[in-house]
Amino acid sequence: AEAGSIVIIDNRSMEILTIESYPTYDPNDRLISSSQLYFPAVSLIFEPGSIMKIFSMAFALENGIVSANKPLFYCPGEIFIYGVPLRCFSGHGYVSPETIIQKSCNVGMVQVADKFKKENFYNFLCSFGFGRDPDLGLYGSEKGILRNYKNWSAISKYMISIGQELGVTALQLAIAGSVLARGGVYKTPSILKNISNDTIYERKVVGKDTASVLMGMMTKVISEEGTALSAKIEGINISGKTGTGQIAKEGGGGYYKDLYNAVFIGFFPAEKPAYTILVVIHKPKKGKHTGGAVAAPIFANVVRRMHIGGID
Repeated sequence: AEAGSIVIIDNRSMEILTIESYPTYDPNDRLISSSQLYFPAVSLIFEPGSIMKIFSMAFALENGIVSANKPLFYCPGEIFIYGVPLRCFSGHGYVSPETIIQKSCNVGMVQVADKFKKENFYNFLCSFGFGRDPDLGLYGSEKGILRNYKNWSAISKYMISIGQELGVTALQLAIAGSVLARGGVYKTPSILKNISNDTIYERKVVGKDTASVLMGMMTKVISEEGTALSAKIEGINISGKTGTGQIAKEGGGGYYKDLYNAVFIGFFPAEKPAYTILVVIHKPKKGKHTGGAVAAPIFANVVRRMHIGGID
């Protein structure tokens, strides 16, 4: 692959334990140039793909558009939105909101998004920190891309609901995921072990029930019927979501057919997630390219090493 990042967050304190990237540089090297001070985890903006479904579904749950198991939507494998085809790898048949998350069903998700009011959806995503610099004082930190809803096209809310038409960084996406893991409460993240209480800010983003239902949905992803069986770890219950983001062509004109970002976000233990781990692999070039095949096994290896190391 061309690049990769891992972010690990302690959800209890919102201390960011690890921000690791490749390619990297040695900060002790005095001869390093400013052009080499590039850290993909905070600087590389990418379309997250289907991981965005967890935030889209959170919006639907919070606003009473769906519950975990109803209504049912039908997925024939393809749907046209204003003449634009949106596809799944295969037809899923009738799917509930829970199944949409489990199987990462694009067709089902855009049917849910049909009921979204774009202004409310935009504000909801902003409340997670999308389109805003995490402001941790890290060199090269980017704010990502989330256009104001007034500039959205007729298909924007559908595309954004499945992780296209917006850009995130690995750090930004991990922080947003931690909001759900913390029961829907945003808390100021930190790269420091101890910070002044004056700098800590907390606010409710979604209800505790919404966050709990969504975490339950995501446990189904780590199953034989889900998209991330490779994230399964014996003895530890995991919640998570895969993403396989297409890469847009430079200068516009659609997406490359053979370039992807493989993404997995995981939370454990699922009952009360103490940790959020995000893995992003940019442009994997050998073999499989999906989040479930490429990023999820890396997540599992990291968790096993944390467990062996005695991290609780």
